Amino acid sequence: MIEAFNHWGYHVLALTYPLAPEVTLFTIIETVIDAYTGWLSQQSAWIGSDFKGQLYIMGRSAGAYLAQALTASLIRNRQSLPNGFILFYGYSHFDQPDFINPSRFYLSYPKLTALDVIPLLKIKQLSSRPMKRIPLYVYARQQGKWLELLGITSSALPKLDLRPLIPEFPRTFLAAAIHDPDVPYENALDYHLHHPSSHLFTAQGNDHDFDQRDRSQRNTLLAELYAWLKA
Repeated sequence: MIEAFNHWGYHVLALTYPLAPEVTLFTIIETVIDAYTGWLSQQSAWIGSDFKGQLYIMGRSAGAYLAQALTASLIRNRQSLPNGFILFYGYSHFDQPDFINPSRFYLSYPKLTALDVIPLLKIKQLSSRPMKRIPLYVYARQQGKWLELLGITSSALPKLDLRPLIPEFPRTFLAAAIHDPDVPYENALDYHLHHPSSHLFTAQGNDHDFDQRDRSQRNTLLAELYAWLKA
């Protein structure tokens, strides 16, 4: 995806952030906000004070939620918003059965126990995502403990619900698979229905990260995204 953006003439700044469960979701959000606002404060030194280009924020899956959480903070603090969002297979809230209850999809994987994943936990904060960390997520989804992994209590769910702000978000390009087994397609559809300036690309099939697995749909997605960017 970075190669495509570069080919289209866009520069890409990728933010890293600490991972759960070593830190909570709230710490992750704060880290992303600090990184983004810190970059903006240095913008004139990096790309010139007369910069007239467009700034888009992109996120995939959990990153799509973090993009919205970042922009929610900008809205609440009356700061300038990006020109647009690019959100792939994301969500705007956690209070949904697929996230709270054991996942039928992940229960089809070999069953994991706490003893399988405890050795994967680290005392220090991590900001990389090696493949060996995936069992932590699979275990949490199998056990219905994903919110616990993120440090989210039931009382915090309303605060993390960003749906009321969707109409205030910038123009948005959404992409999701209609039979996504990880993040329900309804999340993208609900966003699209409540945002007057959103565009929804619907992929066929049941791959969560379909753009990484299906070359044909990826090419169609890229063509549609390019047209949206240039509109």
